[in-house]
Amino acid sequence: MAAPSLNFGGTPLTLPYPVVNGTARDYELRAVSRRTIAGRLRMSVQSAGYVYKMQFDAVPKADYDSLVGLWESQITSGTYPTFTWTDGWATANGVSVALDIGPMAPSAVEVGRVAYSLLLIEVEPR
Repeated sequence: MAAPSLNFGGTPLTLPYPVVNGTARDYELRAVSRRTIAGRLRMSVQSAGYVYKMQFDAVPKADYDSLVGLWESQITSGTYPTFTWTDGWATANGVSVALDIGPMAPSAVEVGRVAYSLLLIEVEPR
């Protein structure tokens, strides 16, 4: 079992292991709806992909700042980092993801460290 990692433009960033009960992988369907001439509502699946939710605790603030820098690079360049993680329930091998970083909070586990949540949304449809 390897630690989760992000790679942006050839720059790797290894994330710490998430909190054991703070991880989830949800399958998300993105739907499109349209009204027909007859007034009926037609819905279809536009794309589908996984959403990875992770909770981190007792992380050095410098690691959080590196992740925020990666997120800012994603926003300014319009490109997405790749995510790699092999775990018992979640296997992602170089999938492009959009980042959503939760606010930083003081860690309840260790003094001088921070806690935050991370949401990784696959951008390429399956």
